[in-house]
Amino acid sequence: MLDPTSWHCSTGPDGKNGIVISDAGPGPDGAQFHSWQEGSAVEGPNGRVVNLLRINGQSARCANIAAYTELDTATGVLRFVRWVRGPFSASKFVVRRDPASPSPRYYAVST
Repeated sequence: MLDPTSWHCSTGPDGKNGIVISDAGPGPDGAQFHSWQEGSAVEGPNGRVVNLLRINGQSARCANIAAYTELDTATGVLRFVRWVRGPFSASKFVVRRDPASPSPRYYAVST
């Protein structure tokens, strides 16, 4: 894990290292978000790498929203899939999959 050759930087739909938030369009209820924040990488229900990203610009009208993105391991592209409502907050959160659950079950911890 500490070997730099073990790491790979994904690219966003714009061909750069990241995703442009405008690629996702307006959020739920027409909210306009300003930027991506840190994410919480987790194994998705389909076994692929999912990154739930905190977004900047949440308000009382549109809160507890994360951007659900998925990594295409063949191309290295991280793509926006959909907006997700969850027990998040406008602050840092982490999501973990329960490995003991027979069906995908996730837990979120947020401040």
